[in-house]
Amino acid sequence: MLARSNRKIATAPIAAAVLAVSLGAAQAARIDARQLTCQQARALVQQNGAVVMTFTNTTYDRVVKNRFFCRPGEVAEPKFTRTLDLPLCQVGGVCKLDPWKKF
Repeated sequence: MLARSNRKIATAPIAAAVLAVSLGAAQAARIDARQLTCQQARALVQQNGAVVMTFTNTTYDRVVKNRFFCRPGEVAEPKFTRTLDLPLCQVGGVCKLDPWKKF
């Protein structure tokens, strides 16, 4: 019985470490466009197809390479944002409902 309770105590630090790593990965998954050059931001979107990108301290969105990374019934509208070297850089597109699609 004592050995069983020791195993539970021993796994607590491991669980805490896994949680800390996963929280760090979630924060790292969002790319801050303001910290990249325009070319770097565009290249990330082109290489990955879709990237969650931060634009200000409070705004972010999923930026896509083209409409094929959007859901059916959506189109990719150009996304312009500030980057390290340019005040307005087209980093890719954001998925929006197709205004011409009949429902």
